[in-house]
Amino acid sequence: MAKISEKKNLIIKKFIKQCTKLNRLPTVDEFQKETGVTKDMVKHHYGNITKLFEAAQVANPQAFKNSLHNVFNIKNVNKIKKEVKNFQRFIITSAVTGCKVNQDFMACIDTYCKVKDAKLLVLISSDPAAKVTYNGFIDPLIPHESVVAANMSLNSNLHLSTIRLSAKQIEPITGLSRLGQRNGSFIFASPKQRLKLIPVANSKYPHAIMTTGAITNPDYSTDRYMSERTAYIGLHDHILGAIIVEVVNNIEFHFRQVQFVGDSFVDLGEEFKTDGTLNKVDAMAVVLGDIHVGETDLTAIKAWKEVINLLNPKYILLHDIFNGRSINPHTSDNIVERSQSINDGISLCNETQAVATFLEDLSIFNSELVVVKSNHDTWLNTYLSKALYASDPQNHGFALKLADAFVNNKQDPLQYAVELHCPDLKNHIKWLQIDEDFKVAGCQLAAHGHIGSNGAKGNIVSMENSYGDSITGHSHSPQILRHAMSVGTSTFLRLSYNKGASSWLQSSAILYKNGNKQLINSFEGKWRLEE
Repeated sequence: MAKISEKKNLIIKKFIKQCTKLNRLPTVDEFQKETGVTKDMVKHHYGNITKLFEAAQVANPQAFKNSLHNVFNIKNVNKIKKEVKNFQRFIITSAVTGCKVNQDFMACIDTYCKVKDAKLLVLISSDPAAKVTYNGFIDPLIPHESVVAANMSLNSNLHLSTIRLSAKQIEPITGLSRLGQRNGSFIFASPKQRLKLIPVANSKYPHAIMTTGAITNPDYSTDRYMSERTAYIGLHDHILGAIIVEVVNNIEFHFRQVQFVGDSFVDLGEEFKTDGTLNKVDAMAVVLGDIHVGETDLTAIKAWKEVINLLNPKYILLHDIFNGRSINPHTSDNIVERSQSINDGISLCNETQAVATFLEDLSIFNSELVVVKSNHDTWLNTYLSKALYASDPQNHGFALKLADAFVNNKQDPLQYAVELHCPDLKNHIKWLQIDEDFKVAGCQLAAHGHIGSNGAKGNIVSMENSYGDSITGHSHSPQILRHAMSVGTSTFLRLSYNKGASSWLQSSAILYKNGNKQLINSFEGKWRLEE
């Protein structure tokens, strides 16, 4: 009996030593190869590797303090649920089991939490196909009081979910839309950053489902042949990042993404660096949600002006600045709509004058205005090309001026109309054309989003496939797909053509010099937690 006990103790010692070395639980094959302890020996003395793990924890609890088995306990769950009630601001990220924390990113987060009185929350993700098992370890640098071990809510509308997602899942929110539709907005664990809005009703804000990015460095090494492909893709898609959440009250909250690049991450013009310093930085660009002058919500415009004042961007990007109600091809045969437009004083001349006035108002900022060629702009090109003004007495005279410049001088008709109304804008605006590139900090800003590859219809997937790192518009519903981002709208959330449940949201984007990108959402003009 003494010899059996001695053998069992030796197996436990070898098991603990290998767990400490790997900072995770070894597989049975790894344990046998490294220590010489066979599967039959484990089975004879302990039954299986799980029972061996349980015995090892009893023998040396300290060696396993960072295993999920110990971190995911009711004491930690109750403690963190109690603590979050003391905070309004959170930085939420994910840790992949068995992977090392990026200590530089952690240092930046520590600075952020101290400066902003914020609470770090860490969701857990795993790669089932990796050498690391789910019953693995988290890096000891992650404080246990930050690990979200059970589902929890930050207010009645925002929830953190501990549903098991694979760290390598190419589309991490697959099948999760119905959760957001029914129960509110959700944040899930994934080393990818993803955002999608879910329409829920005819008169309510949409719900957001989003994933965080990671605080851990990527390690998807595997000895499974069929998993090497997803491991390679997982490495490519891995983002060191987090979501900043600001809880206003039990109903309202703000959220925005950050990414760790180089030695810092940036939030609203504040750069948090690895050395513990905090610097003020300007934005390279602010990309406004689709404008549609004439249907813009002034509360959204007020919010964007506050963002511009705060961040002093080098460029302001404008999508769908022209609304085109006066020449809308989709309502050209609708006598009621055309009559209402005329009664409302909507004409091509008035609409382009309003665009000029809007641009003139923005020109007071110390930023270069860049107009992205958008689908509503092209309505004017089509209108002139087909000479539709010939049977349009309301717009005929003004259209003739634009047609002459369009045909003879090859001038962009919207640009020509704006400069006709306001000549002083001629040297203050860059007018992009279809198929023109405009990259800032490595990010493509020239695509509106309505045209995909080879002339197909565009969407966030085609934008990501075509441009990768990009900020586009068009859908009026903000999205993030890995490195591709789409802004929302600056219009009212209800217009004549978006009937039924809607995922529209007033949302703009910020791009910084180091490549960090953030979406900023306006809720009746409110876009951040007031200091």
